[in-house]
Amino acid sequence: MGGLGRLGGAPAELERARKAAQQLKGDLMKNLTAALAEGGAPQGVRVCAEIAPGIAAGLSKDGMTVRRVTTRPRNPANAPDAWETAQLEGLAAAHARGQMPAEIAEVVEAAPAGAARGTARELRYLSPLTIAAPCLQCHGDPAGIDRR
Repeated sequence: MGGLGRLGGAPAELERARKAAQQLKGDLMKNLTAALAEGGAPQGVRVCAEIAPGIAAGLSKDGMTVRRVTTRPRNPANAPDAWETAQLEGLAAAHARGQMPAEIAEVVEAAPAGAARGTARELRYLSPLTIAAPCLQCHGDPAGIDRR
């Protein structure tokens, strides 16, 4: 699993990633809370399925891509790549041990197609989007989901 010690000279990029992750989480929760109050679980589903990707797209700029990933995606666009899969598995193991990190960041080699290896490096960053009480209206026990 990547660690902050491997970042070398990427503190500005790391701070941008942190801010974008916090913005995504805040905007998502604000929209979700309002939607659930207005229309219950069906409106909440709309926020996660339709509004969250737009929030992430709006935060994706200046070479930074912001998105939600999961090992159990409902939307194929949220499927993790190989690096993300390895990190998500590490997060799941850490969570099971009660040691969930606030973030994972690592600078990795990222050679564009056709380029020589080692020609580019990029910051990879994950910040867990944890399930909060409003999320459980749709992501909790299926027996308790309001399907109006």
